[in-house]
Amino acid sequence: MISGSIELHKFLIPKDKLKNIPKQELVFFLKSMDALTEIHILQKWIVFSSNPFINGSISMESVETTAQSMQALFAARLLAGVLNEACNLIHDGFFGSLQPVENEQLQNLRQIYEPLMNDAERDKLKKITSYFSSQDNIMKFIRNEFAFHFDFEETFKRINDLIKNSETELLFSEADGNCLYIFAHQSLIFTLIGRMGYLPEGLREATNKFMADITNLARSFADFFGGFIAIFLRKYFDIKLSDLEKIEIERAPLISEVILPYFARPNETD
Repeated sequence: MISGSIELHKFLIPKDKLKNIPKQELVFFLKSMDALTEIHILQKWIVFSSNPFINGSISMESVETTAQSMQALFAARLLAGVLNEACNLIHDGFFGSLQPVENEQLQNLRQIYEPLMNDAERDKLKKITSYFSSQDNIMKFIRNEFAFHFDFEETFKRINDLIKNSETELLFSEADGNCLYIFAHQSLIFTLIGRMGYLPEGLREATNKFMADITNLARSFADFFGGFIAIFLRKYFDIKLSDLEKIEIERAPLISEVILPYFARPNETD
């Protein structure tokens, strides 16, 4: 493997073996990979959006940093929604809470798979269930009000405080994709931190706590789903990486080097 490359291992699942796998386990295997892929994509978007001000390539006080922060927070809000849905997946498909499905009674897969997990994976599952057992957790609120919605009611209730505490700045560009509506973003942030119990003066502390919480929670989900997928593959296919076809991705960048910019010049033909 050349320097700067990534090595992948290709496994083609035999279709004849799929037919012999219990439907519930197979579906949870597929949905676990779906969830894990989306978690990893959104985690990367957060990192790639944050890299410019984390590595010091732009000033913390610059308009660029404001734009990159807005972009990172948007990805984090989407991630909060995905984690909520991932928790529902665990309850429905792993614990077998969704009953019945097409007249089939689901099993509690936890009884089958948890003994096969290592201590770290079991601990991550415990953290997930403990966190989401609270009806008042911030991830559920963000999923319901911010991740996939433009909440009118909550903003209506807080509009006077939002005007008082928000920066009312708007930035326009001839290319509408480069416009930056800082006032709207600030109002969203203050609504969010108010729900978290922080005063406007605690903006930075609240934002840092939210980003840290969602990062740690995403890691728990990734470890749990990754552990389940590995156990499933060993159980039904007994695969070994050393036996698989290798695929090399050349010139893969370091994660810390990748930047997903908000501002971009239009093509000359646009």
